[in-house]
Amino acid sequence: MDSKAQLIQKTITNIDGKNNDANKVSELENLKSYLNMKIDESSKANSVNDIASKNANVTYLKKLRDSLLDKIKETKNVIAQQSQLINNKDKEINMSEEQLARQAKEIEYKKTLLLTRDRMLELSQEQNVYKKKVIFTLLAAIFGIILLMITTMFYLRK
Repeated sequence: MDSKAQLIQKTITNIDGKNNDANKVSELENLKSYLNMKIDESSKANSVNDIASKNANVTYLKKLRDSLLDKIKETKNVIAQQSQLINNKDKEINMSEEQLARQAKEIEYKKTLLLTRDRMLELSQEQNVYKKKVIFTLLAAIFGIILLMITTMFYLRK
């Protein structure tokens, strides 16, 4: 047993053994002050332990908060990088779409140009055929006239 506990036990025994009320009151006052002192020491010890425990908890929570904040910053950085990559890919896609649209317009323009040139070629060929027909007709007429002249000359000479 603790020496203070033995003192309390002796005090209680002395109080029971004495008949004097004044002594009992003084012993009870001493006991009361001693117990109050013990309670204060105990509460101080408990509060010191509680404070130390709370400090440890606060320190742990601060470290946890700091690590979580670091992870949040890292995540924000990763999100920013991914967002930048997405924006770059989006720009590339938009440029590709614009290029495809320009190429489609160029193809349409070249198709119309090709059709126009094809029609011009057909018209030119038709004109050439017509000109050939006119030329052959004129040549046939000239040969016919020459033949007629030759035959008339033979008939008139006879």
